[in-house]
Amino acid sequence: MWLAALPFLIPAVYLYLARRARLKEARFIGNIGSRVFHAPKCEYQLKMRSDLLRFPLASRDEAIRRGFRPCNWCQSG
Repeated sequence: MWLAALPFLIPAVYLYLARRARLKEARFIGNIGSRVFHAPKCEYQLKMRSDLLRFPLASRDEAIRRGFRPCNWCQSG
């Protein structure tokens, strides 16, 4: 039964692993749910419930351009 879903799962797994790799290299992490971006060591970024909420950002300018605001705790740079 799960073999029928395999063609759909392979791209999803690849995208998940690619996103995890980008998160390790990101200078800032955006929370898709709250539209707030954090420094990688911010305690609030570490408390995010799911990796699906995390969005890798290369710079502060990119974060603001994408509609994120800085975290009040870490001030994100």
